[in-house]
Amino acid sequence: MYSGHHQISIGGQEEVIQIGIQGRKIDFEELQPMNLAFVIDHSGSMADADKLNWVKDAFNIFIEQVRSVDYVSLVIFDNQAEVVYPAAKMDSNEKRLRFKQTVHSIRPAGSTNILDGLQLGCLEVLKNLNREYTNRVLFLSDG
Repeated sequence: MYSGHHQISIGGQEEVIQIGIQGRKIDFEELQPMNLAFVIDHSGSMADADKLNWVKDAFNIFIEQVRSVDYVSLVIFDNQAEVVYPAAKMDSNEKRLRFKQTVHSIRPAGSTNILDGLQLGCLEVLKNLNREYTNRVLFLSDG
């Protein structure tokens, strides 16, 4: 637990306390199968401070870890949303390479339409919804 001051006041001073919790660490291979839709903001503001490049770097790491039992899809949005990589089981190197190429082809443009992006992401997860899987929409945006 961390405080903004060295000492917490009992005299009514406002205080912000940060509490960190560390869960049990398990290997990626031991995780439940995943059904993930990544929804990436590629509006013009994502060009600032290399934000979109950070997203691409993270996907370079992710795609090396994804397993053949995992489903992955990719939705991008600016002023409109588009499924650029429909939900697919990552059961071949060709699919992983195509996913990685799709991510690296994203360029900043347009304004921000979050709602359409999230709706398409949810629809992609619903295609392979399974109680035995971790079903998630992962939203990457600066807004």
